[in-house]
Amino acid sequence: LGLLREIREGFFTRILVAGETGAMTSLIWKPDDHQAFHESFVDWNKTALDASETAHGAFIQPVFEDPLDSTSKLVGYLIVALAWDAYLTNLLPDGVEGLYCVVKNTCGQSLTYRLTGNKAYFMGRGDFHETAYDSTEYVIPFDKLRPDNYDPPEGQCIFSFHIYSSKEFEDTYRSNVVVLLTCIVAGAFCFLIASYFMYDWFVRRRNSKIVLVAAKASEIVSSLFPRNVRDRLYEENTMHGSEHGQNTFKNDFHNEEKLRLNTEANQ
Repeated sequence: LGLLREIREGFFTRILVAGETGAMTSLIWKPDDHQAFHESFVDWNKTALDASETAHGAFIQPVFEDPLDSTSKLVGYLIVALAWDAYLTNLLPDGVEGLYCVVKNTCGQSLTYRLTGNKAYFMGRGDFHETAYDSTEYVIPFDKLRPDNYDPPEGQCIFSFHIYSSKEFEDTYRSNVVVLLTCIVAGAFCFLIASYFMYDWFVRRRNSKIVLVAAKASEIVSSLFPRNVRDRLYEENTMHGSEHGQNTFKNDFHNEEKLRLNTEANQ
């Protein structure tokens, strides 16, 4: 009350402990109703928790004699118990799992909730997020409108939400599709390169055989015919090639020459 008279504005207090939560909610609800309220957010039977063990925050709002004048006489105050899980449910779509929300305040207290789809599971008092994912922290302050150098007086606790990812959340979006597609593309390039080299090797091999056969044929012609006869044959080949295509004639000439030589060899 002294702090309320001093700052004359609504403020959050520290996080209520289990006994304080039960004493405050018992003024409004029966224990069964309180339990049903929290079970409407998550299945508390699976976590074996009692509603009185859940964490609540307390917000105190002063009531002035003149509601529009905060300097007027303080005639009362309103205390509100806030169930954190009520504000952390229905935030994520189904299928998004593995996010942690750590509720912290400047009074050194913290709570941890695990967000799974549209559910918020209370993990306990303290910070239980996976420290390996500290770099993914996203902070949502409750006093964003206050100046950065604001120093809260003793008894006033400034709250903030600290959101963290986890290994479970990362694995949800980790897939081998990228690696598979990369391997497929790399395999296709390797196949094309191998096909090119094989084609080049076959062409070189064929050309080598053609050159070898032509060289042997030329040696045979040189050994069987005098020089003047050989030159006349080459001259006739050139004239015939200009009319019907040089390549076609050479092939015909080589074929006829090989046929004649084979016939002589058989004889």
